[in-house]
Amino acid sequence: MDEDAGSERIQLELPVDVLCRLLRERSLVACEFRCLNHASSRAGWRAVKRSVVAVPQSD
Repeated sequence: MDEDAGSERIQLELPVDVLCRLLRERSLVACEFRCLNHASSRAGWRAVKRSVVAVPQSD
């Protein structure tokens, strides 16, 4: 395994629906990504909100 893999970065683009699914399935958490421009940031936060609302809460 590459020793620098933990600090290596990649920029990618994906559909909002895929981001919502990854968040909803907890395959990705909001603190693990950042948006690179204002429009992406707004869409990202909408995706976070949608994923939170979609996850059933257990008591």
